[in-house]
Amino acid sequence: MKIIFKTSILLLLSLIFFFSYLTFIGLETKKFNNQIINKLKNIDPNLKIELKEVKITLEPMKLRLKTKTIAPKLKNNDKTLEIENINANIPIKSLFNQNFLIENLEISTKSLEIDNLISFIRLSHQTPELYILKQVIKKGYIIADIKIEFDSDGKIKDNYVINGFIKDSRLSLLKKYSIDKLDFIFKLKNKNLIVEDLKFFSNSINFNSENLSITKIDKEFLVKGDINNKITNLNSKKAKFISNIFFSDTDFKNIKFSSGSDFSFKLNKKFKLEDLKISSKIKLNELKIYNFLELKKFLPNIQDDIVLTDNDLEIEYSNENLLVNGYGDILLQNNKDNLSYSFEKKNDDLKFKTNLKIRKNPLIIDILNYKRNSNNEAKITINGRKAKDQTTTINSFSLEEDNNKIYSKNLIIDKNFKLIDLGSIDL
Repeated sequence: MKIIFKTSILLLLSLIFFFSYLTFIGLETKKFNNQIINKLKNIDPNLKIELKEVKITLEPMKLRLKTKTIAPKLKNNDKTLEIENINANIPIKSLFNQNFLIENLEISTKSLEIDNLISFIRLSHQTPELYILKQVIKKGYIIADIKIEFDSDGKIKDNYVINGFIKDSRLSLLKKYSIDKLDFIFKLKNKNLIVEDLKFFSNSINFNSENLSITKIDKEFLVKGDINNKITNLNSKKAKFISNIFFSDTDFKNIKFSSGSDFSFKLNKKFKLEDLKISSKIKLNELKIYNFLELKKFLPNIQDDIVLTDNDLEIEYSNENLLVNGYGDILLQNNKDNLSYSFEKKNDDLKFKTNLKIRKNPLIIDILNYKRNSNNEAKITINGRKAKDQTTTINSFSLEEDNNKIYSKNLIIDKNFKLIDLGSIDL
């Protein structure tokens, strides 16, 4: 009896020691290498995997084994990806039947060059999307943690999750536009990509975004998010890309601004941008443009440049339709005047409404025998439309200065600001 008792105690202590050792320290073995390799081949049958010894620890409360292999290598033809580690969870009960089961895999990568990663994937998946990505992405690094779950039949579930970040990437979207110093944190879950803490540099402007999402819907991608920039000062060359987007017929000489925007658009399977929508609020500290207005006979001291200062703008852009509302100061002559404005551009048709308050500058309208009294503020309100042939129709015009009031309707002016039709005038 004593021998049996001592043997039982020794066996119990041995089991306690073994399970404690397996729980807190673990064992190294190659026993599970083939099973892990087979699971990775479920992701891509063309993969060749090099595994070192696998470390096994016990999770007694969850009745499973946790395996970890350090520095494995994934190979495809002559390309090699070095991985930081691969973890797998194995239910203990599956060890005692023929249905050996790995519940999930967790793959942590080292810092990988994005270009090399795309080339590696394209060896097995020659898709148009990967080809376009290869052309667009010029540099950058990625580190990711990939979590994959398997069902009872060993097939990959749709609830995979990829967390990671991209550092110092560069995108070449069009010949004139590029994105540099691109950094962001991302989370990809099934068909939804969430991007946070995004920062990049484009056309001399530092941008940042707190939230951006990309969702796959059928064969398209829906992109939504926000984008902001702090106060930025651009000369004429660097500001040209801004004027080209919204004001292609206007040359910016200098611009100093900050902005905040919400946007959305769709990318088709060829990565062509569609259904672009932008809602922006812009603080325009200063905008200097070349004076395109032939108004010398009305504003005798008009300058070579038009300068907007301290303007607040709201811009709505949708499917090539543009709506702008703004107000602030404008320098046309020697002194600043106050200006509020609204215009809507659809295709080649432009509707506009402006309100100009002239405080200390001269105003002359010879045809009406009018000259502004230097002591009074003159208020001009114009509501009109500019057509595709560059003729401008002034639907309503009003000038108010003290007791002087002038109203006019249906004035038509050609592209050289010559009066075609006087319409009706009420003095």
